[in-house]
Amino acid sequence: MDYYAMAVTAGAATTKLAAVIEGTRRFFPSDYVQFRQIVAELKRDRVEETAQFARHMDEVYRCVARLDELRRKWPENSRPIRKEMAKIAVLLGAIDLARDHLIAKIGQRAGE
Repeated sequence: MDYYAMAVTAGAATTKLAAVIEGTRRFFPSDYVQFRQIVAELKRDRVEETAQFARHMDEVYRCVARLDELRRKWPENSRPIRKEMAKIAVLLGAIDLARDHLIAKIGQRAGE
């Protein structure tokens, strides 16, 4: 799969994940099969920044799945849901930082 197709697929999946986080959509693992394949492929990448980015994306996927399970059992403002939302927020910040590192690394390679 080329990088453009990966980006389009990952973009669609992250839109669905965002809807699950907001609580406007249920989580269905079958919606994310291609996303999981992309993440698995990127986790095997030789560039450490890309692999780190993929590991964070995989962890966000798992947290969103747990969040959906918790929403079935607990009210929206309960402590378990707040903790999971906080964990997702931290992971999204880490993804943003990993993305910045990846862009910087690409810029360094282009400047060589």
